[in-house]
Amino acid sequence: KPPEDETKHRRLQSRVPSAVPSVHQHHLTEQTKPSHTRGTLTVQDVFKPPLSHFWPPKFSAFNHLQAEMAPVLAESDANVVVSAPTGAGKTALFEMALVRLLFDPDRAHTGAARRAVYISPTKALCEERFQDWSTRLAKMDPTLKVALVTGDADAGQASSCDIASADVIVTTPEKWDGSTRNCDSESLIRSVNLLMIDEVHHLGDKSSGSTLEAVLCRMMKTQRVAVGDGNGDEAGFRSDMRSDMRIVAVSATLPNIADIATFIEAAGNAYSFDSSYRAVPLEVHVRGQGFVGKNQFMFDRGLTNSMLIILYELVIASY
Repeated sequence: KPPEDETKHRRLQSRVPSAVPSVHQHHLTEQTKPSHTRGTLTVQDVFKPPLSHFWPPKFSAFNHLQAEMAPVLAESDANVVVSAPTGAGKTALFEMALVRLLFDPDRAHTGAARRAVYISPTKALCEERFQDWSTRLAKMDPTLKVALVTGDADAGQASSCDIASADVIVTTPEKWDGSTRNCDSESLIRSVNLLMIDEVHHLGDKSSGSTLEAVLCRMMKTQRVAVGDGNGDEAGFRSDMRSDMRIVAVSATLPNIADIATFIEAAGNAYSFDSSYRAVPLEVHVRGQGFVGKNQFMFDRGLTNSMLIILYELVIASY
């Protein structure tokens, strides 16, 4: 092979992961970790004032899951992927990384850019985060700007100028794909320091998973090229480069968390929490039901009726 082809071949080979990243399995049960040994952390144990003012009066202490994740999220810039049940407090994980980025005194002192992007598959979640974070960040720093980009034609939607000047952008995969697809969006992508992905299991969705995957690949590749340009690399890319953009991804259901961790370069920072980390305990009951009915419709209808009977029996048994 010519020398240039051999160099290209070695680069391609070095991009292939050498091993699947280790997955940190956290199982919190009465047997492995009794209730009296479970610890929480006050907000001020993790973030000193005024950073700690972001959470009160919403809450003043991080729960068991958040306390476990505080060191990696609040004290490092590592990529992280977390699988935890609904209601366990995953939103606060995003907020730890967000507060670290926006109010890091070292970053503010150097005048470095600070921009975060939150991506959720549903407009309802985006609107909820936009309303919540806009209010709470304004109390911390009135100069911070939060932009909502979901495609709805209402007064709350951000214009292209608003997006360019926003510190936090809340959007869906489809809208962010459209906003970053053209060649003029390279500077916008390079300016992102924190990418927060909610419901990351949608990567496997047949209808919208490809869009989210394309967005992630575009963001990571553009960031690597930016690092390559800054280091004088003629090709603009090296396999050993790590971008300056941090990725935090969460989901309530992620059986292939090791694969996701490999994809977003979060080796060693993949955390899986079981249902015992829920703030409200959840009991799971499984009851088999044979096929009853002449067709699928009648079978589904029979399951609905059976569920009502099961719920009635559970209520009666609780008294």
